[in-house]
Amino acid sequence: MFQKKVLCFEGIDGSGKTTLVRILSERISCPVLVIADPGGSELGNRIRRILSDSGSTAHPWVDALLFLAGRVENIHRMILPALQQEKCVLLDRFFDSTFAYQGYGQGLNLQALKKVSDAVLEGFRPDLTFILDCPVEVAAKRIEDRPEVLSRWERLGRSFMERVRQGYLEIAGSDPDRYVVLDATADPETLCRRVLDICERLRGSS
Repeated sequence: MFQKKVLCFEGIDGSGKTTLVRILSERISCPVLVIADPGGSELGNRIRRILSDSGSTAHPWVDALLFLAGRVENIHRMILPALQQEKCVLLDRFFDSTFAYQGYGQGLNLQALKKVSDAVLEGFRPDLTFILDCPVEVAAKRIEDRPEVLSRWERLGRSFMERVRQGYLEIAGSDPDRYVVLDATADPETLCRRVLDICERLRGSS
């Protein structure tokens, strides 16, 4: 169905991207691999557990490098083999999360992050990235309604999430051909149709 085989979904916590990825994985006609960054591979899942520790006080660079390590593993163990099998790959976060959270949110140098990311990922990037733009107040209400314990990032508060949100919008503006901003206040079915329509239109224009 898709000419673009690797689709990524980004957004602040509570934006609804994980729900959207799940729905899309059930609607796409080709075989699909879903990866929740940085999990997926055995090593990636171990890294994900480390990063999910709500009591962690690790420096943002430690988090950034762990995320990148998980992505390198997933690219070689999961994503590239899936593409060789003609599968579509749906990524629930990828490297833009590190720029948004550790860069814009926690103040790491963006140019340094880019150099490290470009070096270790060897130029690999999603074909198209959808950024679910959600007002922080809406995302916070969704998070409050969840039964789960707050994540490390959710505990950093609304001002942090606003910096992350604005970071995502700056990232999207830097390359309009590779990023699509979606209104994350829409319901999941509407967002799913929007994504499918965009992918179909891109296939028809190529």
